[in-house]
Amino acid sequence: MKIPKYYHIGIPKTGTTTLQYVLKNDDRINLIFSKKYFNSNRYFTFPTYPYFEEGKLNIVSDETISKNNNNTNSIYTFLDRLQRHEPNAIIFLTIREQVDLLKSRYKHAIANDDETNSFTEWLVSKKYINYIDMIMYSNLYKVICAYFPKKNIKILVYEKLKSDFFEYISDLYGILGIEPPVLNQKIIKNKSLSDEEIYEKLLQNIENSNKIQSIEIKKETFLEWDWDKSFWRKLLNEIKTSNDCFIKQSGIDKQLLRKFNYNFH
Repeated sequence: MKIPKYYHIGIPKTGTTTLQYVLKNDDRINLIFSKKYFNSNRYFTFPTYPYFEEGKLNIVSDETISKNNNNTNSIYTFLDRLQRHEPNAIIFLTIREQVDLLKSRYKHAIANDDETNSFTEWLVSKKYINYIDMIMYSNLYKVICAYFPKKNIKILVYEKLKSDFFEYISDLYGILGIEPPVLNQKIIKNKSLSDEEIYEKLLQNIENSNKIQSIEIKKETFLEWDWDKSFWRKLLNEIKTSNDCFIKQSGIDKQLLRKFNYNFH
């Protein structure tokens, strides 16, 4: 069975849309996204991989692989079946400094999901608490290492996409083993609204929902961590511990991550 060799395991808000846009517009590439196979029942109902395209570099890009929502859609199922069919698969991860990622996802929820909670209430809600699992990169890396050697696991840093777009694209295509396309300008998809616009949208959401807020969400603090709550101190400590482990596991340049304000002990 012919299957893709390259797999992008994205985490939401790590530049996935921009990465997919660049790859999708490259005629040499067949980009496969939002189509599950190994971690879905298609694995049993389709005898051959249904999305492979001959003559092109086939790449799977999927943000949902890192979400462990249920047994049939788990990263363990995906990696186990992939390893059996393509033991030489190349996995590349996109990461982003965790605090910035959480704030970005919260703003996305306000703008698109009509969220009415404060930042803390949003994060600990049943719907979004899985983001805490996803930002512990050392755990994700450890799971992938159980199935594939470290040389097959590549890391792309979101902040590099923002600070040096063309070098980031060069790094991406270096993983794929082909020359990058000629791009005339920097491309950033899914640009978010300003903090001021997001705050106004939050107030509008609250008003539209007729929700009575027990604590007023103030403009100057609506995106800040509530350090009066031990939850935040504990979470930041776990992020630091995870990042310390991630450096040791992956060998990624710690100074690069420090440059982009990743937290360490």
